[in-house]
Amino acid sequence: MKQETFAEIKDRIIYVLENAEAAEGKARPHQAYLDMIKTFRIYRYDGEKDLNITWDDLGKWGVELETVEEAAERNTPVLTPPLIYQVAQTSYGTQQIEIGDNMEAILENLAYIDDVSNPMYMLTNATSQYGAASILDKVLLERIAESWKEDIILLPSSVHEFLLIPFSKKRMELKDWQETVSFINSRRFMEGSVLSNSVYQYDWIKKEILIGYSPDK
Repeated sequence: MKQETFAEIKDRIIYVLENAEAAEGKARPHQAYLDMIKTFRIYRYDGEKDLNITWDDLGKWGVELETVEEAAERNTPVLTPPLIYQVAQTSYGTQQIEIGDNMEAILENLAYIDDVSNPMYMLTNATSQYGAASILDKVLLERIAESWKEDIILLPSSVHEFLLIPFSKKRMELKDWQETVSFINSRRFMEGSVLSNSVYQYDWIKKEILIGYSPDK
């Protein structure tokens, strides 16, 4: 297959978040993000698996990692836009409930957390693949926190999504949430999709994501 040039793929480069301990992730071009890593991929419009970008690719293209990151920052929100569902317990078990057919409608619905019993939301992307990287959308998290007028608890469900909980509705201490996340990550069905054992917190005032509680604390 013909090797594509950087000019041919630069508009398809996206970023994803991966587990910092995964050797295969750290062997590729990456950047540290809190206790996770941001890696880079070539988005495939045909529905096939995205292609990981390697150091060899950067050499063939003659570009630096910074150039790849800049392209990913432009492309990711466009090619894999964020999507949010409400997570609710029903008689059929845990369900994902659509709360709007576009982000403006979703954000409008998110404002009514006082009308929701145990509010919890899933942040992913339109492809449902590596949607956890949607937490890097700074404007989106800022708008949610401003709507709630409080911090956001961020639970890494997998590399594909984060769970969002208004801080005042968290129901458990961060240490307990961290233990819950670690327990779920230890289950066999999570093999290959674990993102992190930490719990994160978006600070409404500082407008940044912090590690709220980690196994090391």
